[in-house]
Amino acid sequence: ELPKVFVRDVLFSNKQCPPSTCRDFYPMKTDIKNHIQKALRKDRFSSLDQENVAVYVEQMKEKAPETRCFFLAYHAMSLENDPDGQKEPQAELLDCDALETVAQECEQTLLLCIQTEFMKELILKYSDVVVCLDATYKTMDYALPLFLILVKTSSCYAVAGAFIVQFETALCIEEALNIFKAWNPTLSPKFWMVDYSQAEISALFVAFPKSRPVLCDFHREQAWHRWLFEKEIKYKMLTIL
Repeated sequence: ELPKVFVRDVLFSNKQCPPSTCRDFYPMKTDIKNHIQKALRKDRFSSLDQENVAVYVEQMKEKAPETRCFFLAYHAMSLENDPDGQKEPQAELLDCDALETVAQECEQTLLLCIQTEFMKELILKYSDVVVCLDATYKTMDYALPLFLILVKTSSCYAVAGAFIVQFETALCIEEALNIFKAWNPTLSPKFWMVDYSQAEISALFVAFPKSRPVLCDFHREQAWHRWLFEKEIKYKMLTIL
């Protein structure tokens, strides 16, 4: 309904509106989904960045061999698996998540994991009870999802690992978590503190079935704050008072 309101009240205010069959002004859900997928492909499929990262990883292995680096470059769907060169039919599924759809167009999605020896020591010392999974990129100008693994030390929260995935989907996050689990065989905290993200929670349930995901206080308080200041809720509270 929003496109119709925008066309009527903004683009053609006090004018005759185009017919509702005109998809230039009244796009279907599939049109909107396709535009979202094109934007995702544009931001997340840079071969130049991949080449730079591959060089960086090799340099890191030479300069600091004790540092663990794992890099997988993305590979687009091959012609054998996608004869038409474009895997578009799934875009027609209106209930299909755009990220999942674009991710399925890759034979291999990009993955970069890094952990220094000091970070590994932090895991050994402070990961028994709670480990945090923080999607840091949400507060910064990053096109690709950057995640930090943090532990609570005696004085602060410290980074004990970091990884970048191409898409914030459960499968991509799970793949990264499995790398860290292989690097840190003792990593099995009682709790994982996460954002309210179904992708993160689902990935943790699979990668660490004995651990329990819990929401961090910040997002819980943020949700309460937004709920309390909704107009309808404020009105109900005033009527109760």
